[in-house]
Amino acid sequence: MRRILSSIYILLFLVSLTGISCAQREGPVSVNKAPDFTLEDINGQKVTLSAEVSANKATLLVFWATWCPACRNEIPALKKMDADYKAKGLKILAIDIGESKARVGALIKQQGIEYDVLLDTDNSIAESYGIRSIPANILL
Repeated sequence: MRRILSSIYILLFLVSLTGISCAQREGPVSVNKAPDFTLEDINGQKVTLSAEVSANKATLLVFWATWCPACRNEIPALKKMDADYKAKGLKILAIDIGESKARVGALIKQQGIEYDVLLDTDNSIAESYGIRSIPANILL
């Protein structure tokens, strides 16, 4: 478990050093409790955050978009993290902000992404988390 958390913290630190802001969102975020949500994944299946948090040792929320260069650059590291730590209890939920299923699906196929990708088509979840720039990663 320490290795999982160490790897996630290192990834988050490295991403924070990029200083790249691809999108702007405003709104408050609670540091005490993550707002629960239910979103559809790329296959149309409903995914609820509270169920994922209960079922896994750690859940990493990754807010992103296909048009964001920093988000695309983060994909190989997320794929490696998913491959290395999924069996140890890490669940990655990549939350695409405001894009169509077709556009997101094309990138998933092109990049060979196997971790869960959820669609926040109306930006409501990103807003409830106070996401101001992407990529934004939140470890639960």
